[in-house]
Amino acid sequence: MRHRFLSLLIVVPVIEMAVSTGVALADDAPSALAMDGRTFGTPGTAALTATALVWQHMASSSLGTDSTQTTGTLAADVFVWPDLSVGLGTSFTHDVLRAQGSSQTANALALSARLGYAQPLGVLATFWPVFSVGASHTSGFAWATPDTVFLAGLDLPVLFHPTRHFYVGTGPHFGLRLGSGEETLQAVGSFLFGGAFG
Repeated sequence: MRHRFLSLLIVVPVIEMAVSTGVALADDAPSALAMDGRTFGTPGTAALTATALVWQHMASSSLGTDSTQTTGTLAADVFVWPDLSVGLGTSFTHDVLRAQGSSQTANALALSARLGYAQPLGVLATFWPVFSVGASHTSGFAWATPDTVFLAGLDLPVLFHPTRHFYVGTGPHFGLRLGSGEETLQAVGSFLFGGAFG
């Protein structure tokens, strides 16, 4: 009878210590993750973002033409104030137009200035709206003169931070092109990925 009493005295404190340790680790985990998640958006942090390569193919049986367009974008931003970012973006587009057995190509290079604001959504997610303005220059098609158009865009991605320095995101992109007799509104979905350093 005495041995049973002693065993209870030994086992119960061990169980209590294990439960207490588990609670302490659970309490520490959110704060550690919060510190990790807030790397993005702190002053001095730089973010390098790329949009997944966009490939588009269009064909017209009535006109006997088809075209292929490939676009890639890259942006560099720096947080100059808590959650406030400024940066520069660039994109390159390659067009191939085929008609009546021949083909022509054109290239477009765009540059833009960016202004964004990162709004944390819990521990591992961020809503990062970015407004941009810039210009795009296209040249290459023999039947068209080189032209430059004005660009304005609004990106509304939600970012997910699986690690301290890496993020992926998705969201809508709204774009406006003006100039050279062109007025185009665009609304597309985008997938992006990038790294934060600082």
